[in-house]
Amino acid sequence: MNKLVLNNHCELNENLEVLEIAPGETSLELSGEIELDSILFPISYFETTWIIHDDSKVKICIAQEISSVHGKIHLILHENAHLIFHFGMYAILENHLEIFHEQVKNYSESEIKFRIATSENSKVLLKATGSIAKSTKGNVYLEDIHYLNEYPGSIVCFPELLVDSEDTKANHNMTVAGTNEEILFYLESRGIQEEQAKRLIRKSFVESMSRKDGDYL
Repeated sequence: MNKLVLNNHCELNENLEVLEIAPGETSLELSGEIELDSILFPISYFETTWIIHDDSKVKICIAQEISSVHGKIHLILHENAHLIFHFGMYAILENHLEIFHEQVKNYSESEIKFRIATSENSKVLLKATGSIAKSTKGNVYLEDIHYLNEYPGSIVCFPELLVDSEDTKANHNMTVAGTNEEILFYLESRGIQEEQAKRLIRKSFVESMSRKDGDYL
C-alpha cells in the first residue's frame, strides 16, 4: 500500500500527483511506489523535508515555469529506497533553491537531474548537495545538472558530493550551454521569429524532465 504522511500543511490534490507546499517548514513521508509530476511552490520562503522509507520507489518529475522560489528541499533515503528526482525549471525572476540529499542506510539508489533555463530578467542560485553516510554500503548516487544559459551571470551553481563510505557508486556531472544554433536556424527557416524560437527551445529543454522519461532505477 502506498502511503503519504503530510505534516504542517503540505497538500495533495485528488489525483495524488500534484504536491502543494505551504510557506514555512513542512515535512512529507513517502512509502511504497509513488509518482508526483507537479509541485506548487510558494513565493515566500519554504523549507521542506521528504523522508523516503525502506523499500520504497519514488518518482518525482517536475517540469514547469517558476516565477520566484526561495527555499530548501531535504531528501532522506532509508534502506533499499529508490528515488528518481527530475527537476526542469524555466526561471522568470530571481530563484534561490537548495537541494540536500542524504542516503542514510544501505542499498539506496538515487538519480537526481536538473534542467534549468533562464530568461532575460531571471537569476538562479542552485546549491545541490549529495551526502552518503559513513558505514553504509551498496548505495548508488547520480547527480546530473544542465543549464541552458543565454544571459551571462544569470546562473550560479554550487554542486557538492559528501561521500563518507567506501562501498558507494557516486557520480556528478554539470554542463552549461547556450542555444543550439542549428535548431534555432531550423525554426527560423520555418518562419518562426528568433525570440519565439528561443522560447520554444527553452520550453523543450525544461520539459525533457517530464515523467515519461526514464523508469525506476
